Amino acid sequence: PPSTRAMLFSALRPACCPRMTSNISSSPLPPPRSSSPSPPHCLARRHGSSNRRRGRDQVMSVVPDGCSYVDTHTHIDMFLRRSRLTLDDFDEFVHKNFPAGWDGSIQISCDVNSRMDTFRLMDIDPRLRAAFGIHPHNADSYSSEVEEDLIKALKHPSTVAVGEMGLDYYHISAPRLTQEKVFVKQLQLAVKLKLPVVVHTREAEEDTMRVMKANLPRDWPIHVHCFTSSQRLAEKLLSTFSNLYIGFTGVITFASDLEDVVKSVPIERMLLETDGPFMTPAPHRGRPCHSGHVPVIAEKVAQIHALPLESVYKTTRSNTHAVYGF
Repeated sequence: PPSTRAMLFSALRPACCPRMTSNISSSPLPPPRSSSPSPPHCLARRHGSSNRRRGRDQVMSVVPDGCSYVDTHTHIDMFLRRSRLTLDDFDEFVHKNFPAGWDGSIQISCDVNSRMDTFRLMDIDPRLRAAFGIHPHNADSYSSEVEEDLIKALKHPSTVAVGEMGLDYYHISAPRLTQEKVFVKQLQLAVKLKLPVVVHTREAEEDTMRVMKANLPRDWPIHVHCFTSSQRLAEKLLSTFSNLYIGFTGVITFASDLEDVVKSVPIERMLLETDGPFMTPAPHRGRPCHSGHVPVIAEKVAQIHALPLESVYKTTRSNTHAVYGF
């Protein structure tokens, strides 16, 4: 039978970066429909009132004085869509929901259709950076034209990485061989352009490791994001790649079987991320996840590692700069 972790992950995050993602523009759009069941927090938000959508979270964490953070992986365009907000609403939302200490976020564009919104978001807020890539769910859309467009996006001055990319054998939206070919192409592109990589892996541990070892130098900057895989994979990745960091999301606040994995990853090799609008941490479950929720994740990491909260912030902020220069 599937593990608790697999069932939680399936319930919370169906298919990231759906194939038919429309640009947000200046008009609110309904959430995209998917053949996969929607996460519970998205269902709860669809019928919420306008005041609740534009207001504050019921609980907002405070970042300790002298500390700051970057949300190293989020899909702001998806968050706005699920919240029935527009790009023009982003500034107001940040003001109401992001604590002092938020230094910025890395917006992930993982399909062709999200790129224009990503460029606009970076124009709206200079604290945003971007990564561009093709998610494994969208691997069969990859072509020479898509690659040419991707290369142009990767040359934007606020681009900090290639991705997310990788292998996903849980929701097989593209054949495994196609996923692997596209993964390899993007890894090679990242090396050519001298950019860090953002890796997605799910139920594909052995193949992910094999492809990365065959296509990346051992000292390449790597972010394996939203880690919900085994402690064995975490240890192999960390011992093989000297500049690889593992990202944890709000899942660690309620999936107790991940605590041993979190504890096994040194804080010096860890990144904080939301993967918003997915993976909403307690006590915010029932609402789409956003960068203002990172402090909850930091608090859980501090608890698991028995470290001062300030140490978690300062170390992971340094780690973010080591990977992304941000």
